[in-house]
Amino acid sequence: MKQADDHPWRNGERRPRSGKHKHDGPGEISTEKLRAAFEKSGLSKCQLARRLGWLKTIGNVHRVNETLGYEKASHGKERQRVTYRTAVRLAKAMDADFFELGI
Repeated sequence: MKQADDHPWRNGERRPRSGKHKHDGPGEISTEKLRAAFEKSGLSKCQLARRLGWLKTIGNVHRVNETLGYEKASHGKERQRVTYRTAVRLAKAMDADFFELGI
């Protein structure tokens, strides 16, 4: 039986990441342009949440607010940037132009 000190992840080796958490693009994207695109889209926050598949019993408006920086996240700060993958999903859901958003 291995001792706790023999565990490879505790000896400085990195834990392998699943493909689901890897970024699929060049870094992060500012939420400022995404917020502007959302406001221009004419969608409600609930409609955007539904298009993204962010559902509870209805569209998860709280998650939209946190992602776009309208609301402080659980760590107490407004989100300033999102991953490339999230930005692409938001842009598609809002039918926004990728070039205008800097994606």
